[in-house]
Amino acid sequence: GILKIISYRDKQVGVIRDDDGEITTAILVKYQNKGIGTKALNLYCNNKHNLTAEINPNNKSSIKIYEKAGFRLKYLIYGK
Repeated sequence: GILKIISYRDKQVGVIRDDDGEITTAILVKYQNKGIGTKALNLYCNNKHNLTAEINPNNKSSIKIYEKAGFRLKYLIYGK
């Protein structure tokens, strides 16, 4: 897989991981809700296709940044 470091003002504030098209993101709490994750995800996903992401339906912030990057809900999976 690919691991990209997200930097903001010369600080490492998060990561984007691409594991064969399965995308995950993580941003330090202190840097959330500042548009950093949205910008990083948009830059990373530009001109890439067939990407997926598993997002907890209660994680409204993640849903929002993935939708801004062009991701759309395809499946709702239940687990136990």
